[in-house]
Amino acid sequence: MEAINIITHIVTLVLGGGVAWLFTIKYTRRQAEADAIQHFQTVYQGLIKDLQEDRSNLRREIQDMKNQQTADSERIRKLEEGQQKNANVIKQLARLACVKAPSCADCVLIDISQL
Repeated sequence: MEAINIITHIVTLVLGGGVAWLFTIKYTRRQAEADAIQHFQTVYQGLIKDLQEDRSNLRREIQDMKNQQTADSERIRKLEEGQQKNANVIKQLARLACVKAPSCADCVLIDISQL
């Protein structure tokens, strides 16, 4: 496209459009600058849009991680409660354990479901 513009200016100069040629060059330069600025603006706007999307994605990921951490903390709390209950049951059963069991006549059968 620029080669055509250069050739057009040279032909205009050779055919006698001397004064018009100078104005045409100035117009072409200004048009090229405006096109370059417009292209730069388009690229800049695209970059801004990409950065905004990335930031939104990061915020969403952070929120997902916080939600997962909350769920994991709740799960850990429930597991710790279960472990504590199991430790209490083992402690109670340990008092009733007999070395001679199950042949010992003095052993008492315990219903674990009541604990």
